[in-house]
Order: sequence, then structure tokens, then C-alpha cells
Amino acid sequence: MATVEPRPISQPYPGIVIIGVGYQDRTFSIAVDYYDYPFINEHCLKNVSLYFKMQHLRSGYRDPKILPGGYVAGKQSLYDYYCRLRELRRRTSQLDVYGRFGMRFSPEIRRRAVAILESESRFQFSGGTSVALYMQFLREAARARVCIDMPGNGPFCYRLVEYLGAGCCVVGPRHEAMMHAELRDRVHIVYCRPDLADLADLCAYYVDNSAARGEIEANAARFFDDYLYPTRLASYYLRALSDRVDL
Repeated sequence: MATVEPRPISQPYPGIVIIGVGYQDRTFSIAVDYYDYPFINEHCLKNVSLYFKMQHLRSGYRDPKILPGGYVAGKQSLYDYYCRLRELRRRTSQLDVYGRFGMRFSPEIRRRAVAILESESRFQFSGGTSVALYMQFLREAARARVCIDMPGNGPFCYRLVEYLGAGCCVVGPRHEAMMHAELRDRVHIVYCRPDLADLADLCAYYVDNSAARGEIEANAARFFDDYLYPTRLASYYLRALSDRVDL
């Protein structure tokens, strides 16, 4: 059982949160690096017991202190309303394929995805490159049969966690980053080819195949519940620290 209390802790590294974990008469510093790029802050690494990297490269890093850090939603609202979004999804499914992307990050692949989906006649694509309020986006995603995931400023985008939280059937290219639990293709998510050549075909299949889509949706929601809900993510961090320092 762990207790949480506020303490003044220096935060000298951009894009990194330093957490102190006390056990008996010892205190351990943990870094949670949420920076969009997959490189490591070497100065920070030298000064912490563990370094959790949210954009953790699949190829890994040389230092065993660096562990996958999972990923989070863009706003707290998701964790307050994800159950309602799942209920909305169960009651209504009015959109075929949905994706709403700004062009500030990863514009080339995002534009290519939108062009492919907008030109498709087998399903209707909703979203595009226009901006929406956060809760509007979440409600639209919850009402879609298929949701499109694209890279953000890094391999992972907040949209991925938000889709999983709502229990969406997610289609997109395989991420160059990894979480602490594996997102399995055709189980929790559907990966298309890196060049998006089969993106439209996969979307059409899952729009039409409610049984296959339902399995992906259920597994996506379970993945969020088991690994990405804040208390589960915190528990993983503490277990990893315990395993490393033999608490």
C-alpha cells in the first residue's frame, strides 16, 4: 500500500516529471519523461533510480534503468468520462470511419491518410483536418465504427489512449515506440502498412464486420483498464522500482 503526499521536488528538466518515492529511511528519484521525442536526457538519467520513457523506442536503450513509460491522454477529462463514452458507443454507432488530425505534427502521413479515406467509396469518412473541442472529439470517436490513429509529434499521439479508453476499434500504422505492455495487432489494435497501402481495405473490413470489430473494441477497453488507467500505470512504476532496488 502506497500513500501519496505533496512535497516540493525540483523539476529542472523540460518534458520530465521527477517523483520521489520514500521507503523506510531511503528516498528514490524516478523520472517520468513525457517528451514527444524518443531521445533520453542523459543528465537526468544519471541522477535518478529509474527513468520511464513514454515515447520508448522499440529498439530500446543501452541503460537498463530506462523502461517503457506507457502513455497518457491529452486531458484529465478522459479519465472522468471514459465509462460514459463506452456507454455512448454501445447505444449509438453512427459514423463509419473517424479521424481528426491537425497538421502541425506529422503532416505528410496525416495528409496522405485523409486523402486516402476521403476518396474511398466503401465507407463514409468523418473528421479530417478541422479543429474540434476536446469533448466533441471524444464523443465523435465514441460514435465511430473505426477510428484512425496517426503519429503525433512523436510515435505515440494522445489520440491513441483516448481511443482505447473509449473502447474504439483503432486502425493505423505500427508505432515506432512501445508501451510496457504490447499492443497486439488484430487483438487490441489493427496495424496497417507503413505506406498506408491497406488502410482503406482494413477500414472497410472492420466497418462491415461487426463481430471482428467488437472483439477489437472489447480488447482495447481492457488494455486501457489493465495498463493505462492512472492507478494501474502508477502501480507499474512502483512495481518496477521495487523489482530494481529490492524494496
